[in-house]
Amino acid sequence: MKIFPTISRRTGTPPKSPQLLTTPFDSSGKPPTVARYESIEAIGMAASVKPDGTVRRTAAPRHAVTIDGLSAGLVPHRQWPLRQWFLARSRRYYHARTLHRRFTPAPRFYQDVDPALRKLCRLLHGIGIRTTASCEGHDHGREYFEARWEALCSESQTIRREGLMVTESEGGHTFRFRNTHYRLPWRRFGHFLRDSLSHQATGYLGVIIPASEPGLNQRWRDAARRLRDLRPVPDPALGRRFGGQLYHLTVQCPRAEERYGNWQRLTDWVQEELVDR
Repeated sequence: MKIFPTISRRTGTPPKSPQLLTTPFDSSGKPPTVARYESIEAIGMAASVKPDGTVRRTAAPRHAVTIDGLSAGLVPHRQWPLRQWFLARSRRYYHARTLHRRFTPAPRFYQDVDPALRKLCRLLHGIGIRTTASCEGHDHGREYFEARWEALCSESQTIRREGLMVTESEGGHTFRFRNTHYRLPWRRFGHFLRDSLSHQATGYLGVIIPASEPGLNQRWRDAARRLRDLRPVPDPALGRRFGGQLYHLTVQCPRAEERYGNWQRLTDWVQEELVDR
């Protein structure tokens, strides 16, 4: 994905003093990566800098940093941590590959998380565990996907023309996604429907325990043995890329009631084994 520095409409030059808007999850000391920095001028909104260096926003953006290279394609669940996710007004997510990048969740983050996962994410964040992109799993019918297809086709035209406003799902920052050559990854609705139906029943949440918390990681591993069929799957190679230990939580059930019950089991497990003890 390419993110271009904002160019001043008056001078044709990038803004001089970008403000740090977010706190990265990793502490590797690497240079800032995609979308970690923005400027008040670039966002084009009334704002003030708080004592901790973050920006207090007071108005919707008039124009935003332009980004390119997002996709609406479906991604295998265990690759979700490697993607940066952006939400459009249609409630459809776009994404791009990213590495070593985690934001402290913005307040609206919990509004966008699926209901079955909200308490679980809050509990995990409260004890210092970070979460990746997630989905509780769904069982939508054809009409739902017909409406989504129409929205995707409409948005693809907007992306090629003036650009589509999208919001980064963790940090809450707004960007303009514009690409004059953008095309959907599916040629026909039938292809989109087939892929979506095969993808939607699986619920997923990735968790990252920082390397600086070995005691927490050991508690997690000890408690995980009691989960049996819902036991988190460790991914050491991927975890190293995020400076910690990464675990995949997957719930795959054909019925919504069963999926919700399994997410509730995981929530209760975190509450009892990691929070209350």
